[in-house]
Amino acid sequence: MDTLSSRFAEESSLELHSFLSNNLAGALLPRVRATDAKDGLDETRKGCIPSHSAGLCDAWTVKGPPHKWRYSVLAPLPHDAPVAAVIPRAAGSLEEIMRSLQNELFPSAAFRTWLAILTRVLPMSYAVEARRFRPGLDYTLATSDEEDARLDVVLGLTPGVKEDDEDNSAGPSNRTRGSARTPRPPARGWQTAEWGGWEVVPFLFFHLLRSRF
Repeated sequence: MDTLSSRFAEESSLELHSFLSNNLAGALLPRVRATDAKDGLDETRKGCIPSHSAGLCDAWTVKGPPHKWRYSVLAPLPHDAPVAAVIPRAAGSLEEIMRSLQNELFPSAAFRTWLAILTRVLPMSYAVEARRFRPGLDYTLATSDEEDARLDVVLGLTPGVKEDDEDNSAGPSNRTRGSARTPRPPARGWQTAEWGGWEVVPFLFFHLLRSRF
């Protein structure tokens, strides 16, 4: 923690990998891929711009105004809906896990205390939002607020290379000796970083859980 805190003091930013527990990250990855595939937002779209309504449903709604940003956010629960923690979190649906991260993890006193120790900044208030950026559709323009100093915390959930695409098992027990290796299809989409979400001055992927403290 001392090393990370010193680095933040010097560079005003930090990038931490594998932030979530293995079981939670392992539960999110297939759900993110399956949802993108269901909504036609995966690599099978072959570069075509999806419909503006792609991915929008009861759980996700679009947010504007378009001259500043456009992306999807988790729709608020009905006022009479029961509020309950997802236990264990990894057993829930994609929306349940995302809502748990949004409503339980980031606003928690434990996370805010950890953040204060790490950054040496005392959070006075916060706003948390789960965002979904659809490839070819969504964006956010860089904006600033000169009145308040803000700390942005972003949890990126962008899928990486599929593990079954990696050849990590080269032993003879996994492949007949001397047999030809099946050619791997060329990487596309998330795997090559040709898709992504950015803040753009003057101007996808289920990926952001963003908090302003």
